[in-house]
Amino acid sequence: MATDDETLARFQSALLLLLKEDLTEAEVRERLEQDPAFEPLRAEVRAFDGRALGIAARVVKKWARRDPKH
Repeated sequence: MATDDETLARFQSALLLLLKEDLTEAEVRERLEQDPAFEPLRAEVRAFDGRALGIAARVVKKWARRDPKH
């Protein structure tokens, strides 16, 4: 997987925003599959473990702060 920094930054920002939403695991999976923001890394996204997504969502909701520059 070769990804430029700008693509990776957009992906990470979209993922953080998604994980901050109050969604079920199924809803998160659906958005990961359908949202164009995740297309550049779709194969990696499909490999995400569901339990890890749940844990990540809880951590993001509790601790993440978005940099106003992004």
